[in-house]
This record gives sequence, structure tokens and C-alpha cells, in this order.
Amino acid sequence: MNDSVRSDAVLVIADEKDQELVDVLFEGGLTAVIRRPSVSTIARIHPGEYLAVLVLDEGQDRDVLEWVLNIRDRDEAVPVLVLGAGEPLVCPSLLERLHVHWLDRSMAPEALARHVLRVVEGKAQSETELSEAASPETGRRSGR
Repeated sequence: MNDSVRSDAVLVIADEKDQELVDVLFEGGLTAVIRRPSVSTIARIHPGEYLAVLVLDEGQDRDVLEWVLNIRDRDEAVPVLVLGAGEPLVCPSLLERLHVHWLDRSMAPEALARHVLRVVEGKAQSETELSEAASPETGRRSGR
């Protein structure tokens, strides 16, 4: 893990700082690291560096799927959440295969923060289950 970023950090890729979202994430125990959408932002993502990446789809001439794919190229395991307006323009089954959570931008910041926390907690739980499954002591029955 990159020592310059705290383990409670969520990367928020957005054109503008959403102070209410930052405050709500902070109250949930997370730190929002806000970066403008750019190639250099994607290049700064390293495996295990962030608990999650939140991409704000601000409806500009940006292909959100391209952002997701670029994030996946940098870190395959990080949960990606896209905050968009209404239904996604991308096929839901593709989002599911890419492990992307699509959230409606009209969602209240508190509800959004709760969802981010659930996703992050789910990732932590999955990683624990995977490490336990990989442990040679688990899954063995005595007397075999």
C-alpha cells in the first residue's frame, strides 16, 4: 500500500468539491480524497491504495465506462461506485461483471455514504473470507 494515502481513503473523481458528501463520508469514518477527472488522476491509483473509488458522472462529454475500465486497469479489486443521473446508459450486466455499483445522483448524501460504507465493509469481509480460505488450516476436518 502507498504510505502517502491513509487506509480509510475513498477517491472521489469529480469536477467540483461536494462538501456535503465529504462531510458525510468523514462522519462515517472515511476520508474523501477529491481529484479532478484526468489521466494523471487515474495514473495515481495503485492497488490497495483506496478503499473505494467514487466517480461522479456529471453528464459532460465523458465516457464513464472508459473511466471504470481505466480504474480497473490500475486496481482490479477496488470497489468502484458511479454516481450518475437516473438509470445507467451502460448495460447493467456489464456493470455487474466489472463490479461497479451505480448510484442515482439524486440520492441523499447520507444514503450515499451509507452505501459506500456497506460496499467498503463488504470488500473487507470478502478479503477476510478469501484469506481464511487460502489458509492451510481452514476447511480441514479433524480425524481425516
